[in-house]
Amino acid sequence: MTIEHDDVNKKKHVSILNDDIASRINSEKEHIIRPNTKKNFGKMQMAFTLLMGAVVLFGIIYSLISQLH
Repeated sequence: MTIEHDDVNKKKHVSILNDDIASRINSEKEHIIRPNTKKNFGKMQMAFTLLMGAVVLFGIIYSLISQLH
């Protein structure tokens, strides 16, 4: 009787653990940026990086030209 009772308790613990793992995985999935939205974010970040690079390059060239005069 006790062996069968222990097996039932072990199965309950395993199923509770599996349910806990599944709920944690689902909650983590909600906080991760999905790949389809990540692509749009990557394009926006690339455009912003190129724009800032152009501004910095213009600033360097302008300061060098202003020192020539």
